[in-house]
Amino acid sequence: MANLEFRASLLMGACLTLAAVSFAPAGASAAECKRKTAGFYLQDTNADGPRRLSLSLQSTPASLTGTPGDPQRGREVLVSREKGDCLSCHKLSVQSNIAEQGSIGPALDGIGGRFTEGQLRQAVADPKAYFPETIMPSYHKAGEGGAAPILTASEVEDLVAYLQTLK
Repeated sequence: MANLEFRASLLMGACLTLAAVSFAPAGASAAECKRKTAGFYLQDTNADGPRRLSLSLQSTPASLTGTPGDPQRGREVLVSREKGDCLSCHKLSVQSNIAEQGSIGPALDGIGGRFTEGQLRQAVADPKAYFPETIMPSYHKAGEGGAAPILTASEVEDLVAYLQTLK
């Protein structure tokens, strides 16, 4: 039985590797196709092209509160230095009135069109589930020593609602 499980995991890994290679632009090197930016693995180097999360990644499809978030409050969480502080690491062109936006993480422009609601929720609540080496904090996971999460469930839902508007 263990041998069968091992073979199944090898087959799954081979299929995922083949899928990742098929998304690569013609002539791209392996280094270009697996470029790493603050722990976010990009499938290709075309800055205007779509970004695809690996098919193996899970999401958090259910709302943390049971109700939809408010995009306007989510925008406030995104720009707030005391809450999300997202623009310290990310850039968002629709918020060009905010000076000193970050360049560590990927730009958030169009993120609502590239990722599902569940994927956005997972990336905000616990990004290390997707990208183990990311420096992005887990915004809705208890911290070490039982410290309170950075954002409440309602704030996560509001932020996800705002990110979904960025298409």
